[in-house]
Amino acid sequence: MIRKKFPLCEYLQEEMEVREWTDADLYSRLPDPVDQCAAFLAIYGENNKTILDDHTAKVLSRLFDVSSELFKNLNNAQREKL
Repeated sequence: MIRKKFPLCEYLQEEMEVREWTDADLYSRLPDPVDQCAAFLAIYGENNKTILDDHTAKVLSRLFDVSSELFKNLNNAQREKL
């Protein structure tokens, strides 16, 4: 099986699309401005170089109902590209 590295920004965009969420919908579900900023940078940051901190990764994993391991793996893949 060939594993393709999936950029964090694409994952977040697809999850939002599936849920039919706009940016405003996502941010309204993230009441902490720091998490809102981190999510924005993860989606729209320059050259997909944004790495989530552990806190934001946990918040997003709960929000999208996925394991925090998923975001850990996406972050590790981002780091390898830098």
